[in-house]
Amino acid sequence: MNNRIRNKRITVDVSTDIDAIRDRIHQDTGVTMTYVQTFDFLIHFYTKHCNEPRTQWAVLKGKK
Repeated sequence: MNNRIRNKRITVDVSTDIDAIRDRIHQDTGVTMTYVQTFDFLIHFYTKHCNEPRTQWAVLKGKK
């Protein structure tokens, strides 16, 4: 049995917003990413944060 990882190539339609995301990453980090790297980054971010609550509770501060 062959244990090497096989890469698959897929084709998907992508919104032009991906360019805005790449530009934002470049502005924030100084790193210019390829489209593949950008998708990897987004997938990693999603899987890391997908189980976090969507909102966070904050203590309401009363008027003094």
